[in-house]
Amino acid sequence: MRAFDFLKLYGAIVFLHLATLYRQDDGVLYWLSKPLIIGSLLLFFLAKLKEHNLKGLFRLAWALGFSLAGDILLMFKEEQFYFLLGMAAFALAHLFYILWYLRTKPKLSPLPSILSLAIAGFGLWSILALVEIPYELENPIYGYFSLLSIHLFLAANAWKKSIHNLFPVLGIFLFIFSDWYLAFAKFGSGSGVIWFDPMVVMLSYSAAQGFIIMGVLRDKLSKFDL
Repeated sequence: MRAFDFLKLYGAIVFLHLATLYRQDDGVLYWLSKPLIIGSLLLFFLAKLKEHNLKGLFRLAWALGFSLAGDILLMFKEEQFYFLLGMAAFALAHLFYILWYLRTKPKLSPLPSILSLAIAGFGLWSILALVEIPYELENPIYGYFSLLSIHLFLAANAWKKSIHNLFPVLGIFLFIFSDWYLAFAKFGSGSGVIWFDPMVVMLSYSAAQGFIIMGVLRDKLSKFDL
């Protein structure tokens, strides 16, 4: 399947899930559409790895796999235990993203380093200022945010060396925004509109994962099959 054709399918799945959030529908469509977002992206990515015999990218497949697990665990909204498990799954996802970037051996550059650290610092400050995190969740959330910051730092520097498009950097930036907004909605005041907050989270998160994977494929393939 060409990338453009898949992106149309991917967008349709995301739109379907957003519709369930708008309607506050926790039924069958909700339980099918959310895992299908990253599940479809993972299958597309694996197909491209096989089609073009791409080596060294399976750490990204593991990242998507743990992201899928995190999505499923976070669907159990009322249980804090599942929230912690979901956050752990996403932490592993970012760890695999980080391991992949380390494998590319990014060369540190001053401007990307400063900008990424500034964005991470602003995100941390805004969480401290706007969100009242429960005491028992402070260490897990700050540890998770540290992984996000490392991911952003490496992505920004890798762009200068081997990733010749900004899609992966934009992807992790949207990932940070999505998780920041999730914390704001869950532990802060949120927007006050029940359906709006989860829609913002899922739209930015879906775009984030798509930008990261499509950016990497575009960099690795001599001719990106749009």
